[in-house]
Parts: sequence; structure tokens; C-alpha cells
Amino acid sequence: GALIRKMHSVETLGCANVICSDKTGTLTENRMTVKELVVDGEHLLVGNGGFLLEGRPVRMESHPVGEKLLRIAVLCNNARTKAGEKGWEVAGDATDAAPLLMAAGAGVTQESLRAFQRRGEIPFSSVRKRMAVRVADRVGREQLLVKGAPDVVLARCSHRLTAQGIVDLSEEQRREILEHNGEMADRALRVLGFAYREASSSREDEESGLVFVGLAGMYDPPRKEAAEAVRKCRRAGIRTVMITGDHKRTAVAIAKQVGVFRMGDACYTGQELDKMDDAAFAKAVQKSSVFARVNPEHKLRIVRELKKQGNVVAMTGDGVNDAPAVKEADIGVAMGQGGTDVTKEAASI
Repeated sequence: GALIRKMHSVETLGCANVICSDKTGTLTENRMTVKELVVDGEHLLVGNGGFLLEGRPVRMESHPVGEKLLRIAVLCNNARTKAGEKGWEVAGDATDAAPLLMAAGAGVTQESLRAFQRRGEIPFSSVRKRMAVRVADRVGREQLLVKGAPDVVLARCSHRLTAQGIVDLSEEQRREILEHNGEMADRALRVLGFAYREASSSREDEESGLVFVGLAGMYDPPRKEAAEAVRKCRRAGIRTVMITGDHKRTAVAIAKQVGVFRMGDACYTGQELDKMDDAAFAKAVQKSSVFARVNPEHKLRIVRELKKQGNVVAMTGDGVNDAPAVKEADIGVAMGQGGTDVTKEAASI
């Protein structure tokens, strides 16, 4: 069932002893669902269009902080929803789609928020790790809405939203929020942080002094065939390595589920790799089965180092950020159905 773009890659694939893989959309289904929220210190479970707090249903219109998170989730978003025969249908990136569907289950939709007009956008990137939009209400009051990696968003917050209003964000509360983030990551959830502030023309592009609103944890199930594929590779003497932009604890949790990460393996983040000299980097590449919070440059450097160490390297991926490493590998493999055109062009299979 594979489409071969370069015939010699079939022979090379028979010699491969390392397969590097992106996580989202390759080892997982890229079909995300919001499972948990943390707002105003409360932990809410999400499911079947409803929200539960300690087993009791919660109506978001009576939970001001939760409702604010839903509004940011809808407005700071480039996916689109429409009502279909089988419920809500979404077009767009899975990370955008999941918060939209969650909000729609509570009646917060793009249609219900049409009074807010977008005035500008600072797009998400693997370097920024966040997205921001400026919106204006009917009387012209503007807000900057931000969502992204919780640690990145939180670092730009000076206040937090509570049921009583906006209060200062203490260092102890920062630690609690990051601990919630870590706990959700340990349950294999990809976590987004949400924040906002009143905007003014003099601070148009300044994403600082934000008001922290909450966290949303999304689950992206591993592909059913992924664990068996990893087992087959191990039996054949092929090492598998996960390289992802996700949080370290989320990456390790998923890697354990599919068999990539085992007792004694190491995991390094892009930030940790940046601090290493060439010798330390080479050693890290030798012993690590997971690399997390990496950008496209890190992926490329890892593949190059593996090749330098005498390995025959295959790299699989689907996103634009995978393309440089897919092109550099001895065998580049693009995911066919969900893969981007640029990655398919870079791939040999």
C-alpha cells in the first residue's frame, strides 16, 4: 500500500537500522478530543458535550472562567465548524478542531460569537509555540486572545482570571498551574494554555501582561497498528526514535504506550540539546528514544547525527516541520492521507 517516488529507496529501506518518527498523525491518529479543563483551580472532565466537576454536571454559563476559556478557544482559532447530519463537522487542524468541538457542545460557537470581529493575527509557529488574535466587539473594544504551550503562555501572564475577577498571579500559583500541566501530560494529554488582555493600539504586538484563564488537555489516541509496527521493528533489529514538538511528559507517555520508550531509555528536549556540545549531543542521540519540544532544525540535526554515526536512517512524518528531516534521511517517508504536500515532495516513499 505504499507509493514509491524513488525506486532506489526500496533497497535502502531493507538496510535501515533506525526509524525516526514524528508523533502526531504518524504514531497517533491526529484525532484530538478535549478530555480535561483546569480553570480557576478547578479540574473539570469533558465528555459527551458536557462538563463534570467532582462528578456533578457544570453549566458553563454559570462558570465565568470556564466560559471565557471557551470563548478564547473559538475566537483564537483558524478551524471552521458547521452543523452536519451527524453533529458538528470541523475543517482545519486537529489542534484547532478539538477546542472548537468542545465549545460547540456548550453552545459557544463561531455563530454565537459573530459580534466579535478579528482585527489581526500573530500565527502559531514552532518557534513561538503560541497563537494570538486581536478581536473587537460591537462597540470597538479590543482584546488580545492567546493560546499555546502552557509554559510559554504562562510566562507572559501577570494576572489570572477568577470567579471574583482578575487577580495577581503569584509564583505559587504559577507552580500549581505548571504541575497541573505536567500531570495532564503524564496522562498522554496534549495541553494548551489560554490567556487574554484588553488591547490598545499602542501595544498592538505585545503579548505580555496577559491574564491567565486555564488549561485544556486533549487526547490523541495512538494508531492501533503503531505498537505492533514498533514490535516488528525491534524484532528485526531496527531502533525506533520519536521526535516531536510536544511536551516532554506527553511524548514519553505516548512513547510508552506504543513501545518506543522502555525502561532505561532517555528523553531530551530541544532546549536541552541546544546546551550540549557536539560530543554530548552525539551521546544523547545514541541513547535517547524520544526527543520532545523540538523544532525543524533539531529534527534535521538529529537525523544528520544518526547518519554520521553510520546508521541507515528512515524518517517518517506528515507536517511541514518534518519536511527538512524527511528530505535529509536516507529514506524519507511521508504519511499519505494526512500529509502535507511539501512533505510528500520531500519524501522518497
